[in-house]
Amino acid sequence: MSSWITVRPRNKKSIAQVTRVTKVANKLKLYYITNILVGGSYKYITDIIKSFQDVTFIPITNINEFRKQTFHSTDILLLQYLLLSDISIQNIIEIVLKTKIQLVIPLHDFYYITHTVNEFNPYLHNAYLMNNNISSEKITLFHLAKYVICPTQFVKHEFSKYFNTSNFVVCPHIDYAITYQKHIPDITTINIGIINDFSECKGIEYYKELFKITHYKYNIIYHIFTGNRIFNSPHIIIHPRYDNENIITLLRENNIHSLLFLNKWAETYCYSLTHALRSSISILYTNIGAFTERIPESDHYFPVSTNMDDIIIGFYKQLDYIIDTRITASIPQNEQIIPELYYNLFTLR
Repeated sequence: MSSWITVRPRNKKSIAQVTRVTKVANKLKLYYITNILVGGSYKYITDIIKSFQDVTFIPITNINEFRKQTFHSTDILLLQYLLLSDISIQNIIEIVLKTKIQLVIPLHDFYYITHTVNEFNPYLHNAYLMNNNISSEKITLFHLAKYVICPTQFVKHEFSKYFNTSNFVVCPHIDYAITYQKHIPDITTINIGIINDFSECKGIEYYKELFKITHYKYNIIYHIFTGNRIFNSPHIIIHPRYDNENIITLLRENNIHSLLFLNKWAETYCYSLTHALRSSISILYTNIGAFTERIPESDHYFPVSTNMDDIIIGFYKQLDYIIDTRITASIPQNEQIIPELYYNLFTLR
């Protein structure tokens, strides 16, 4: 029998979680459709593959590969999305009805409430703010799923405006455990870190304004850890793009006091936020979407609205806190948590 250890979740409204410490006992086939080799959706499937090494994973990238497969009712079809693929929703519906393969839909963004599912839409990140018309195909697809997995209550709430949620389950991704420690060196410069990309949805206009603040009792240096050179200033240091294994070490080495998460539009989960929480660094964040749900209430964290004046006020409050506490990054253990849902889904056949 596989053994596991129950871990008390630290984030709000989280389901019970377990740490798997032995390999799965049963073999199964898991098909997944993918054409994306970067970002959170790629990390999502990669973490599943690493965690369940006895499962046979079969990637599918196009309709020809899809039609060549022999699906069975004991198999799982993991459908994150059909982005950049020539596979249609109707293709999925037909094969599920024909073979009874178990369809699982993990939701990452709002592809399924936008007008298209195969083409990239730069406004998919704010689709939850719109009044959308959902096709009957999408409704059928979701109805046929064994599970529609929502990483946060926020995601379930937004999709419940359009879909029957009887087969929806709220479950965080496989991710690092979050522990809290304090590292308090002397302060000579205030170092502010950014570990998420710049774009309209992630509030690039807010960063432009904050970067104008270069002194408050101490000099302020902004460290960008994404390799993005869109900004040029003596108060901005551009670091090569980080990887998930070394980011907290980089934050510690550069004496980072604060991380900024100033999205204009809401995140559905946000893996980079996990790194921020694990680092024990103070966070200034717009209080929307997954940020509201995942960041605990604490004097260490500073929620603000998406109003620029409110962001600046919150930033100065955080600067006072940094000067008083001097807390910078701590190095946690690299322990990953596998939610119970995934453990049961991929082992109990």
